Amino acid sequence: MEDFISFILGIASGMQEGHGLRPVYSVVPTDPMNEWTAEKLKGYRGDGPVRMGNAAVEQTQHDSYGSIILAAMPMFFDRRLPRPG
Repeated sequence: MEDFISFILGIASGMQEGHGLRPVYSVVPTDPMNEWTAEKLKGYRGDGPVRMGNAAVEQTQHDSYGSIILAAMPMFFDRRLPRPG
């Protein structure tokens, strides 16, 4: 849990000025999240197209800030953590 909280807070503190928080991040920061269509794949029960990636990476969604607050909350209230917030 501490590693996850560190990951989330690292994202929040690493935001560039003028750029908001993105709604999705890759677990591997260097992996691209651009959305593209795999034309040769049929998809589930033939209901294509199959899309890879996530176009939400380019969107602005302000509810992401609340998700960070909820993820960081145990740092301040969970007494089992060796490094409290």
